[in-house]
Amino acid sequence: MHGIRRRSGAGKRCFRSLIGLWLVCALLSGVSALAEFGADFDYLHTINPDIAGWLYTEDGLVNQAVLQGQDNKTYRKLRYNRSSYYYGSVFMDCDASADFSDPVTLLYGSPGVEDGPFSFLRDYMEKDYCLAHPSLLLLTPEGNYDLSLFAAFSVPYGDEESWRLNRETGTKAAFEKALKAQTDRSVFSLPENLPRYGDRVVVMVTTGDSRQRMVVMGRLTAREPAADVTDIFKRELDSRETGNGMVAIPGAGQFMVYAQNDPVYARMTFEVAISKKFRIFGHGGCGPTAAAMVLANLLTPEELTRLDQLSENGAGFSFCSCSVNQYHCNRYHIPYHPSRPEEFQRYLPILLGNLATGNNCWGIKARGTGWGTSLTYIEKVAEGLGLQIEKNTDLQETVAALQDHSKKRLALTCATWGSPFTLSSHFEVMCYADDEWVYFLDPLRDNNYAKNITGSLVEVLAPGVVRIPLAKISECNLSSYYIIERP
Repeated sequence: MHGIRRRSGAGKRCFRSLIGLWLVCALLSGVSALAEFGADFDYLHTINPDIAGWLYTEDGLVNQAVLQGQDNKTYRKLRYNRSSYYYGSVFMDCDASADFSDPVTLLYGSPGVEDGPFSFLRDYMEKDYCLAHPSLLLLTPEGNYDLSLFAAFSVPYGDEESWRLNRETGTKAAFEKALKAQTDRSVFSLPENLPRYGDRVVVMVTTGDSRQRMVVMGRLTAREPAADVTDIFKRELDSRETGNGMVAIPGAGQFMVYAQNDPVYARMTFEVAISKKFRIFGHGGCGPTAAAMVLANLLTPEELTRLDQLSENGAGFSFCSCSVNQYHCNRYHIPYHPSRPEEFQRYLPILLGNLATGNNCWGIKARGTGWGTSLTYIEKVAEGLGLQIEKNTDLQETVAALQDHSKKRLALTCATWGSPFTLSSHFEVMCYADDEWVYFLDPLRDNNYAKNITGSLVEVLAPGVVRIPLAKISECNLSSYYIIERP
């Protein structure tokens, strides 16, 4: 592709190193403000190798891909992912150097009404807005740049020449003359942002408007690489507050507790590819969430990354703020592609949900189009991750296995109508047992067990963590036990 040939291999390696230094502090509690933003262009290029950069502002008001096609027509009607879109994308002039190394780089885009990729340029036709938002961030495979704005104006749409800063910039004097011509008609003045002769400039210009052409110019300055980098495509989900985390059970230790209705992913669509429904994970994700609690309490975050090997063709997982899988993403944004151990730990329930909907190497679809989700894949998952798993139908044997504290074991079970946990059916995790109690991790964060027939048997220790007297456990309508342990 034209946009790839000119990219520097050394630059890509440098930027990969920068991404590799990305440290997310306390992912399970959300992400705090970090020093720098970045994007994984290796991943973006699997979506479309024509992605040359990304325009971004910290407040999210600007968030646009920059494409470069083999001509200046391709991306007038296509999004970054090549799907059709009336207003198209921001695109770089096809003859420009894809690494923004030219003295002047032209970027084109439709202003649209509200949804055009360059609709934000309309704000820059107002002086007060320009002064309040004097810069953009340009992310590229070679590194990040500040785009410090120094001119904004409009010209008749038929004017093809007067706004071209590079039309006579062969000498310093000619450059300064051309620069003065643009800044004299700008709606704002920021002398500190003016480029000097030899500086790189980006000119953003609108297309498709029969009345006027909006032009905004900025000086391009490389930013120093930072140790702390926030991926702009993971920022929104990573910043969501969660109730998931470690909970201490007296005498048993710390347990990772997840909830299917956690606000991080409760509203995500949870469907197989062929489904026409839009059921959400918060209502049907008890199976994957229960399985996630077993895995998270038996494996380290680093070991959880081996789940990628169990995905279809080993391609890994992708999800987004609207869907647990790539099948039902609304295609308006970059899917989240987990790569770090902390990310696998934080999003483990929906990764198991992603796997259950068909993204697995066995061709299993555990999520039905009718009702519910099975655990038909759990034995293969456990074996694929090096865990021992035993299916059992005897409650007393399962409890006895959990009372043997010489080994780290948990058990998946299904609670049916008449249990303390559900009015229909619901997966639970039996995480520990002693001589008096059996302890459970409930995938549904719900303290109102009184609504169930035997709900009075439950003692809530923490949201999602309960215990039931050992003497009453046979009254709980539990069945189909999977005892899983780390060898």
